[in-house]
Parts: sequence; structure tokens; C-alpha cells
Amino acid sequence: MCPNEKADTNRCEYKFPEANGNSGTPSLLGAESLNEENRWECKRDVKHDRRCIFHLSKKQRQKHKIKDTDIRDKLVKEINNPNGADESQTTGDGEPNQKGQKGTKTDGGGDSKSGTTRSKNDESGNQENGSEFEKIKENKQFIGAKFGNLDLSNMTLGSKGDNYAIDLRHAEVDGEMSLRRAEVTNPIYLAGISIEKSANFKFSSFRDNVAFEHMTFKGDVDFSQAGFESGVDFLGTEFVKSAFFEESNFRSEQTYFIQTTFNGGFDDGRVADFENATFERRVYFSGTTFNCEADFKNAEFREDALFREMTDEEKGNYKKAAFSQEFSLEDQRTVFKQAATFDQATFISDSNFQDVIFRGRAQFEQVIFERRAIFMDTMFKGPTSFADSEFMFNTDFEDATFKADVSFEDVVFNRKSTIRNTEFRGEANFTNTIFERRARFENTRFRHPPKFKRAEFRRRFTFVPESIEWAGRINLQRASIETGELQQPPAGVVYDLKDAELGNVKLSRLNERNTANIFDQYEFINTSFTGFDFGEYRTDLKNNGWNIHSSENPRRIENCEPETLEVTYLKAKNGANRVGDSTAAAKFFQKEMRYRGKTYTQNNGRYWNIWNRIRRNQNRVLWATSSYGESPTRTFFSSIALIVIFGLLYFLVSYLVGQPIPQIGANSENLVAITVNETTNQSVVVTQVGAGGDTGGNTAGIVQKLQNAGELSIQAFVSLIIGVPSIDTPYRILVYLEAFLGAFFIALFLFTLTRSIHR
Repeated sequence: MCPNEKADTNRCEYKFPEANGNSGTPSLLGAESLNEENRWECKRDVKHDRRCIFHLSKKQRQKHKIKDTDIRDKLVKEINNPNGADESQTTGDGEPNQKGQKGTKTDGGGDSKSGTTRSKNDESGNQENGSEFEKIKENKQFIGAKFGNLDLSNMTLGSKGDNYAIDLRHAEVDGEMSLRRAEVTNPIYLAGISIEKSANFKFSSFRDNVAFEHMTFKGDVDFSQAGFESGVDFLGTEFVKSAFFEESNFRSEQTYFIQTTFNGGFDDGRVADFENATFERRVYFSGTTFNCEADFKNAEFREDALFREMTDEEKGNYKKAAFSQEFSLEDQRTVFKQAATFDQATFISDSNFQDVIFRGRAQFEQVIFERRAIFMDTMFKGPTSFADSEFMFNTDFEDATFKADVSFEDVVFNRKSTIRNTEFRGEANFTNTIFERRARFENTRFRHPPKFKRAEFRRRFTFVPESIEWAGRINLQRASIETGELQQPPAGVVYDLKDAELGNVKLSRLNERNTANIFDQYEFINTSFTGFDFGEYRTDLKNNGWNIHSSENPRRIENCEPETLEVTYLKAKNGANRVGDSTAAAKFFQKEMRYRGKTYTQNNGRYWNIWNRIRRNQNRVLWATSSYGESPTRTFFSSIALIVIFGLLYFLVSYLVGQPIPQIGANSENLVAITVNETTNQSVVVTQVGAGGDTGGNTAGIVQKLQNAGELSIQAFVSLIIGVPSIDTPYRILVYLEAFLGAFFIALFLFTLTRSIHR
């Protein structure tokens, strides 16, 4: 019934706020709704005790035996027929639209679409026509209404003749409230409502704006599979126990959970459950507090998702969530106080975690960041994992802090990644990580040396740490670095590049005053060099004895198998040849051959042991005579030594057998005899020293014999050039042997000389 403003004695005397009840409750009413006392007045007719049926207290309802269903039916009637017309109304096409006081049954769901936004004028579509429409508006106002149990399940709420809001602001529900499978076609204001027990909105459909601002849900509330087609606002709302939004669909232009509080402890099994929920447009969780587990598993955010100034006291689960537009937690006041899980989430647009604090475990495993990921000034106080995630656009961890262990294992960075001025207080693990573009670790601070085992740096890798506190090894085993810079680490820290692949990488010094050998802190074992320029570090390599496989670190490599070191320097030689550094290639070849010789000391059975000894001695001879073919100078002096040795042998034989030393060629100062070898018929000119009676006992005779022995040795050494004569025993075998060795050394000298000129 329409209120009669002239009959004041028949008007409900309820005013909000009440002087003796909720006077301290903040008003959510606009000034246009208030009287001179800044209070809202009910204009309905009195039912009992000078109040209408909606403002009777619980005791008054019990006194007059008014049932909850009576109030519910009256509410539905005034919502659906605010002008008091007959329930059988006519639609625009002339068909009757039956709306009884119990509402129309619906099939729930809420699948229809609406383009209405939160800012839409509630009076749009209404043609103002005097006081009639004002009365309709007043009849849909239930401000401060008092209910026991309010069951609106399976009903359709809303009138077609107007679009005025169903106004239930500051209502009180002493029991349970249910809109299960209900369909609300008009805007509905539930702001400031307090519900003492559970609330059920499952399968409900809100076709127009809905405001849950500053509500208090003291029991469990269920919005599972609810549909919101226009603006929805949970500003300042408090969920004391569990809140379920599973599979809910927010099609509204904007959805607000600003300064919303989800209470209840995780130990009590209370959760804020948004699993499989869909947010079609922008959603705000700014200033939201989760004092219970927040579960966004498989949720889908198709436009911007803003979680600024959020506080998560308990576990937050965003597993398999999909964020189609910007996701932002940008604010230092956004805090996850317990574990936060974003496993298998998808961020289709920018994701902004700037200034966010994760006090518990932060888990981003198998996450896909399709656009820029920002973690600037982010603080991770608990263990953090980005394992198996993929960053498809630029990634920024500038000024971030990891106070516990962090894992980037099996992560793929498809674009530029910047980790600058970042602090790692726990272990940093980048095992199997792939950096497709530039990776920058500049001015980073590590407590423990990081791990880059099997990491792939396919573009430029810049590793310039500010400090590494603890001694140890920067694990780059089996890593692949295309190009970049590795800065010399502090004392006690070593780059372990075993089985790695090194391209055009620069090894920079810690500072200009640091004169320590740069290779003291690098270990290259079985490392492949595909563009590394050894020429830039020739001085350090010379001072280091061209040693690249060990360091000055106490944990230096001493137990490597000779085969491993042989391959190490083989790869280093090949790498030097690849960049045209023949000097380094020669030195590494010498190291390769040296360790190959050591492989022959392996005991592989009696037969192989003997054969390996022979090969070992061959290796030693090659080292002694020519530095494995790299030193013509050593070959020359080895030849001189050979001539001297054979000369002494000739002298010793002459002294022992008492026979003169044969000479190839004539000597005018000595007796010359020409003898004929009966076997070969070759004539030989033989000079006999001391033929005039020299017994070899005087000094002059000994000197002469030494001279003749030297000449014979020289002539035999170069006999490849002048020919090998036939000489009688006992000198024949020695001369032939020296002739053979002379030919070998001459050839070896020519080879090493040519090789040295080529290098």
C-alpha cells in the first residue's frame, strides 16, 4: 500500500539511524534521502506498535506472531509490484506477466548478458511522472528492515515498469538469508546489512547493479556459480567465516572487493574460495585482507586484476588462475603473510608485483607470463619458487629481495630479463634455466654463490655481482653462454665451468687495482670454447703456465683423470684455433699431449702395461726433443746433445778397443790410407790418428781423439746429406744409428721450424 503522508499517525515511526540502537552505525545513505535531522524516515503504514511490518523488532514479531514468510511475501510483493497494481501485469508485447507475491520460479544460473555498469543511473529508463514514481521508489526502500530468516530462493525480484533499486541498506537478518537460484532484475542495494548466520546466493543471477558494501556476513556465505551481469561492489565488506565464489561469473563492467576482509583461520578450515571463478572485466582487490586461505585456483581474469594494498594473512592459492589483462599488486602495503601459490596461473597481460611483500612461501611454479612481469622492490621473506615457469616478455626483478632460497629451475625467459640491485640471502638456483635474450645480473648481492648448472644463455649474459659473502663455487657446469661478461668474483669464490660451452665472453676484473691472475678463479674442465678470445688474457695465461683447469681455491681440481684433462686442453686448442690464436693453440696442444702421456700410466693388464710404458716414453721423448713439435729451438739443442753423446761414444770405443777413430774425408796432417772393402769393393779414405806412435796416453792425443770423434759424429749425423759410408766394426753400428737419428732430427727440426713460423 502506498504511504499516506498526511496521516502521520498511521506512518511508521522508524528512523535511521535509531537513537537507541544503531546510532553508531555509519550511514551509507545520500543527503537527498535524509530529513532535517539527517535521518531517514520510513513512510509505510503502521502494522503494529507504530511500526510497519519491516521494522518490527524480533520481540515484536514474536509478540504479534508474525512469521518470517509473512515478511518475505510482503517484501516480494512490494518489490515486484511497487505501484500497488494488480499482480497480473502486461509486458510491452501485450502478453501477461504473472508475478505473485511468492515470486516466479527460475532455473538459476544467471547466464544472460548485460552491458550495465556500476555507475549507471538507477533511474535510467524511468519517465518521471509526478509523485507516482516517487512513491514507487519509496515502496522499494527497506532501509533498516529487520528480518529473521529471509528465504528468497528460486524467486524473480524486480518490476518491469521501473528500474528503481531494491534498497535494503542497513537491514538486519537475525537468521539465515538465501537467494539460491534467485533472479534479481533490478538494481539491489544490500549495503550495510548484517547477516547473523549463513547466506546462500548459489546459482543466483543479478541482472543489474548489486551493492554489498560494508556488509557483515557472520556465517558462511556461498556465491558458487552466481552470475553478476552489471556492477558489483563488496567495498568494506567483512566475511567472518568462509566465503565461496566457486565458478562464479563476474560479467560486470567492474568488480570491487576494495578493503574487503575475509576472516577466519586456516586451521579452522575457513577459506575465501574463488576456484574456477571468471572475471570478464576489471576487478579490484585493493586493500583486501585475507585472514584465511585465499583460493583462486583455475580462476580466470580476462581483463585487469588489481590486488593493490592487499594483505593475505593465510595461504593464498592462485593455482591455474588465468589473468587476461593487467594483474597488479603494486603497493608496499600488499602483504601475503602466509604461503601464496600461483602455480599454473596464466598472466596474459602485464603482471605487476611491485613493492609486494611475501612473508611466507611464494610459489609461481608452471606459471606463464605472456606479457611483462614486474617484481621491482618486491620482498620474498620465505622460500620462493618459479620452477617450470615461462616469461614470454620482459622480466624485471630490480631491487627485489629474496631472504630465503629461491628457485628458477627449468624457467624460460623469452625476452630480456633484468636482475639488478637484487639481494639473494638464501641459495639462488637457476639450474636448467633458458635465457633467450639478454640476461643482466648487475650489482646483485649473494650470500651463497648461485647455481647456473645446465643454464642456456642464448644472447648476452652479464654477471657483475656486487658481492658474494660466502666462499664456494658459482656452478656453471654444462651451461652454455653465447656472449657476455663474467666479472672476477671476490676471493674464495670460483667459477666452475666444467662441461660448459663458452662463446665470446669477457672475463672482467673486480676492479682496476686487482692485479691477481684472472684465471685463479676460473676452472675450465672439458669446456668447449666457441668464440672465446684467449689473446686478451695472454699475460695472465703465461703467468699461470697456461693452466685453465684448476684455481687457487682450496678445492682446486687435483683428482681429474688424465683423459679428462687431455680432452680439456684439446677443446681449448680447438677453441683457440677457431678464433685464430695460434700461440694459445700451441700451448694448449702441449698441455694436451702432456696429459695424453699421463694416460699411458694406467694399468690395464700386463700386456697393455708394457705397451703403455713404451708409449709413455715416446711421449716423453717428443716432449724433450721438440715440445711436441712446437719448439724448433729445443729440437736444435737436442740435435747438438745427440752429436755430443755419439762423439763421446766413439771416443769411448776407441779407448776401449785401441783402434783408431775412422774419418769420413781426408786430413792432411795425419796418415792417410786408402783401403778397399773386399765385400762391397768400396774404397774408403781412412786416417789413423797417432800413426806415428800415438798410444793415446798423452794429453794431445786425447784431445785429438775427441776432435776426431766429434767430427765423425757430425759427419754421421748429417750423412743423410753426404751419404752413409761403409765403416768396419766396432764403429759401424754406432755410425748407422746416428745417421738414422740424424735424419729424424733434421726432419723434426724442419717440421717444428715450419710449424713455428706458421703459428
